[in-house]
Amino acid sequence: MAFRLIFESDGNEIRLIRKSRVDMIAPAPPTDADQRSPGVFAEVRNDRDETMYQTNVSAQLQPTVEVFAPDAPIERVDAPNQKRVVVIVIPDPPDARSLVLVRRGGEEAVGAEEHLLSEGVTIKHELVRIPLVDKDLIE
Repeated sequence: MAFRLIFESDGNEIRLIRKSRVDMIAPAPPTDADQRSPGVFAEVRNDRDETMYQTNVSAQLQPTVEVFAPDAPIERVDAPNQKRVVVIVIPDPPDARSLVLVRRGGEEAVGAEEHLLSEGVTIKHELVRIPLVDKDLIE
């Protein structure tokens, strides 16, 4: 089992619009994942707020759109005011408690620094936290 979470993103705001368990395998995290890499990450956390799984979702949250032309390659252009739908599929381990979208490092980070003690890395901004265990999902 896995979770499929569908978000709507409009500028800097990210809203969960649907959360469901699905009978599929979540993508494997990159083998070269670096806990200190800058970007936006979806992290599955346990009840001690330790990261159990992470995947980079920076590209999905970029304020850009693909433009198609009949005789040209697909081009990606800035579209900062466009709403985007972002679908994230994550594993559903028994001890998962929340999904946290975080922006780490880099020049685009905002806000006061917070620290994830379990990983010893600096997080600049927690974008959204979604509980994975709630009455709506108990089967």
